[in-house]
Amino acid sequence: MTWKEWAAYRTHMAVSLLTGPLRFLIMAWLWTATLAEKGRVLDHGREEWVAYSGLAVLIGYVLFDFADWNLHMLVRTGRFANYLLLPFPHLFLAFAQKLGHRSLALLIEAVPVWALISWWLGHPLLPNNPLPFMLSVIQGFVLTYLINYAVGLLGFWMTRTEGLRRCLVLLRETLGGAYLPLAFFPLAWQPVLFLLPYAWALYIPISIGLAPATGSIAIAGQEFTPWQALAGQSLVMAVWGVGLFGLQSLAMRRFLAAGG
Repeated sequence: MTWKEWAAYRTHMAVSLLTGPLRFLIMAWLWTATLAEKGRVLDHGREEWVAYSGLAVLIGYVLFDFADWNLHMLVRTGRFANYLLLPFPHLFLAFAQKLGHRSLALLIEAVPVWALISWWLGHPLLPNNPLPFMLSVIQGFVLTYLINYAVGLLGFWMTRTEGLRRCLVLLRETLGGAYLPLAFFPLAWQPVLFLLPYAWALYIPISIGLAPATGSIAIAGQEFTPWQALAGQSLVMAVWGVGLFGLQSLAMRRFLAAGG
């Protein structure tokens, strides 16, 4: 059903086919203009930072989620009451929908853009640690959904959340490392960044993909192996999962008490 629905609105994906490569080109030109060919910043050369921007764009296609908007729309219009009649929670239905439209996006968006980025680089853009990278992207996929669904639950307490959600999207992208690697932030700020879930959803998969097979990943000034970073991401995902179930329980009580 999700494939049929998104095929009808495929113009959304057509736009992202333009914005994704454009964003990569802008970031790549910035790295090229600011770094010498053999220059290194934070133990990474120009080619590695360009690859960072490419991975950020590609993983962004996989992680993309609109559960916050969809849930708030259902609550505001009263259509959420229909989902209470289903034999399973809306939380799982929305996740199944995300699986549907992201699997379609993988074919229509991510693969063509990966081919364009690889052509621009002159070689295929591939991660250095394929297995932990793939597992980390999967966990980032789930974590992004948990974050956005929790934001959508604000609709049970607030009439309009559009402005707040847009601010949180910008915060998520910025503090997740979509535009600038978190290693560039002041070291004193980095522990706070990693206390938030955004970095674990995007920055950690990118860092695992860029880390040498025998290298390490810097997290808030500490060095971790890719597998240790993956374990930390699992812990953050579990904490947010438990927190989301508790918040959803409170939201359902409020919805039913208000006559939903």
